Amino acid sequence: MDDARREYEIGSEHDSAGREPEAIPHYERALELGLPDELVPGTLLQLGSSLRNVGRLDDALAVLGDGVSRFPDHAALRLFRAFALATAGRDREALVDVLHLARTRIDAPDVRRYARSLEAYTRDLGREHATATPFLRVADARASTDWYARLGFAFEFDHRFEPGLPLFVSVRRGQARLFLSEHTGDARPNTLVYLEVDDVDAIGAEFGVVPETAPWNMREVELVDPDGNRLRIGTPA
Repeated sequence: MDDARREYEIGSEHDSAGREPEAIPHYERALELGLPDELVPGTLLQLGSSLRNVGRLDDALAVLGDGVSRFPDHAALRLFRAFALATAGRDREALVDVLHLARTRIDAPDVRRYARSLEAYTRDLGREHATATPFLRVADARASTDWYARLGFAFEFDHRFEPGLPLFVSVRRGQARLFLSEHTGDARPNTLVYLEVDDVDAIGAEFGVVPETAPWNMREVELVDPDGNRLRIGTPA
């Protein structure tokens, strides 16, 4: 048995015994070492599920989202992502995942009869969940990803058109998402983003800043990222 498969088996043993915290590093190591193709979807599923069960929702959604992107026909991955989305309070997105599976996997005459309507309604439901995501101009997207991790943002996905070209990274904290882009045309420095969180004191402690109460009844701190982008972070007073 090679090292990657051995790490996967150890992780699965911990997982089956209800020891998700012990399973997670073995799954991660197995993926790093390079598993056979047939084991990758299941490993991503089990890792994402374990992360969800230990409360690391952003990490779980990043892993399961990567799995669904790479293996769009893997039904269980989409279902487990729906569980994670629902746990994160993103019920509409979870429902879209489940409806997609019901529409494409239930082979019943009454479902086939309304296939076109079900497809259109599912698509419309997904469209109704509108979000706005700010782009932040960064010089080093990897370094910026590490900095934003201190704010609780987890890596979601990245993209580069080809080696040597600028990198784009998406990071997410709950329902808040930021696009970190090395592309010069995507944004300009000194952007201001407002982030509302449950506990601004924890962020203040992480960065050595004391929150102050603003006239609009928010306790806030203001931070500047390594590229000069400003973040005002607040909690209702």
